[in-house]
Amino acid sequence: PSPVVLAGLHAAAELGFETARDISSGLETGFGLTDGNIRNDVRQSASDAYLTPVLDRPNLHIVTDALVRRIVIDHKVATGVEYV
Repeated sequence: PSPVVLAGLHAAAELGFETARDISSGLETGFGLTDGNIRNDVRQSASDAYLTPVLDRPNLHIVTDALVRRIVIDHKVATGVEYV
């Protein structure tokens, strides 16, 4: 984190606000660092980080605007998706 962000967190703590090590911990009011997915100093979306690198996989078929009915599991491995 940048020095400015850390200074803000320390200032909030000095004013009596709670700080969270993990903002997903359930603290509803207070301050904490957010998770970021940064690569080459640029924020990445989930699509940029996880989907784009695997778009060329022959077993990957992307369907948009679909409602998933069931994920097919075979020996603890997801092997397919049923959707409408």
